[in-house]
Amino acid sequence: MEVPVRRSISLIVTVLACLAMAVAAGTPARAAGPRPVVFVHGYAGSAANWTTAESDFRAAGYGSNQLFAYEYDSFGDNRVAAAGLRTFVDEVKSRTGASQVDIVNQLKALGDKVKVQTGDQFSFEHLDYNFKTEFSDLKVRQAFAKCVPRDQIVNNLLKPQNPNGTIAQSRFIFPFQPEYTDYVSGLGAEQYDKADIAGAKKLLADAGKTGMEVKIGWQKVPEAPNKRRVDTIALIKASCDQAGFKIVDGGTPTFFAKDLSAGSWDIALFAWIGSPLVSGDPSIYQTKKGGKGGQNNGQYSNPKVDALLDSVTRELDKAKVLEIRKQVDQLLWDDLATIPLFPFPGLVATDAATSNVQINATNNDITWNAFDWTRTAS
Repeated sequence: MEVPVRRSISLIVTVLACLAMAVAAGTPARAAGPRPVVFVHGYAGSAANWTTAESDFRAAGYGSNQLFAYEYDSFGDNRVAAAGLRTFVDEVKSRTGASQVDIVNQLKALGDKVKVQTGDQFSFEHLDYNFKTEFSDLKVRQAFAKCVPRDQIVNNLLKPQNPNGTIAQSRFIFPFQPEYTDYVSGLGAEQYDKADIAGAKKLLADAGKTGMEVKIGWQKVPEAPNKRRVDTIALIKASCDQAGFKIVDGGTPTFFAKDLSAGSWDIALFAWIGSPLVSGDPSIYQTKKGGKGGQNNGQYSNPKVDALLDSVTRELDKAKVLEIRKQVDQLLWDDLATIPLFPFPGLVATDAATSNVQINATNNDITWNAFDWTRTAS
């Protein structure tokens, strides 16, 4: 049973992340307004799974011309299925004249037949500056940070999947960790929560860079582009163009294979797969030389950060490790080495008869405590 559930989840997560649309509840009484409804089946299912549900929706006042069921190959590539759903939704909107649809997925429709857990993961989305470009100027980095609408990105693109999703204020400690609130206090990250167009415009003008083109590089798969990243760039462009930047979508299918390390970008948009361990920090933020800073593709450099990251990997006292990491985080914010956006949302669903399955923030995935799982006899 676990494999089918995970395949269903995989598509559902892709759908939610790619489309960022309103998700209707699993009953007609809670469906939103007059918008068309698109039903999406799960693993090994078909559009016919929704015959009964469609009858219930019609009984609740929906017309047949407002109800649509998307069918896909659940044994195939989820990226292809998500791209197909995107096309299907566009067709529904074109046929009905609606600007938005409600998606009813199989997890929501199953109600108390499944148990759903959501939460943040250690992986986080972020923006990196290329210090070999005009972003070597702190004022230009500050101008860009001030026009990036981090709150809007989270509210529009993250919260439809994870209602408790938040802006990432740290590169090392995450909102679900108990020390987070005290840790981020005083970092000053909150000054970059909301876009400040006037402040960004002034800084850019003071630096003499009004009209500067900014190429945002990211891994763009032509046949199934990551809709959340497409929308992230669109939100940044809508905001930062007002401040005097000219934002360009520089996504390529060779971003990770070639372009990221080659530095053929001004801003890089991607995610770090994090963990609670400190051993991965130096390669990202230390100066790239002498075998260090291997993942520091933006060429950021600060000798104080280098020294602190050398010391943190030798420190065994947990409190001191946290203190050192906060010092590094503070310097990274002062220098605006990168801009954290949000922790990735996680989702786990199981049937009601399965117990002790727990969501895990690391990349160990769902089976990390499989030996503790139990099932109630039906």
